[in-house]
Amino acid sequence: MLTARREEDGALAPTRGKVDGRYLSVGIEYVGNDRLSTLLDGCRRVGIDLLIHFDVELMGTRQGQVSNTTRMNIYDVVSKRPIYEGPAVNNLRLAREADNRTVENPVFRSLVDLQDLIERRIAPTQGRAVTTEEARVRIAALVEGTSAPNWGAACELREYYTAGLLTADEYAAAFLTFTQVEASVFENASPDEKFRLLLAPQDSSIVLTAREASEWTPPPPRNEAITDPID
Repeated sequence: MLTARREEDGALAPTRGKVDGRYLSVGIEYVGNDRLSTLLDGCRRVGIDLLIHFDVELMGTRQGQVSNTTRMNIYDVVSKRPIYEGPAVNNLRLAREADNRTVENPVFRSLVDLQDLIERRIAPTQGRAVTTEEARVRIAALVEGTSAPNWGAACELREYYTAGLLTADEYAAAFLTFTQVEASVFENASPDEKFRLLLAPQDSSIVLTAREASEWTPPPPRNEAITDPID
């Protein structure tokens, strides 16, 4: 993973290796809270390819509420240019329009756009082949550090198993640890049943979010953007 510390000159100096609350998922690392240029320089020093940057603007309203407007952009670390610029997402507007199916939800719109970006423009290069011993050591470390369902680890485990680097017994034991689901039960389940099996051990907030995302149908695009101001 990537954590961030400060050198004497104040520069961001990311360091790898520690598994703590900053670890997000396989291949996704937290680089800290700083100026965009500083984060990009830190990412480049440790070989990160893309930076997902959240620009958050907070302000109070006349009604005493807190307005939170967040924009998510994805930057190519080498060129320092954005390859994706997301819409502004405001918490008050989302709450006000939550039940209005004619208004496009910017969060779900971003998910659709990101999936399209990944399929069309992001093509990872083939890395060095992992050996059986490396796969076993990696999974053993993930098992030791897992205290709750870990879908990222389960996906990585499946890649190693599909590549023939792990035995069926090794796969089943680690799969149970990462998902809290028996591998044999999962493999024989229908797609809908697999979804329910994986959600069962999760926190209620994750379950709610996953179900909403799976059931959501994008509304038809509107010709005119929303321009009404937030009070």
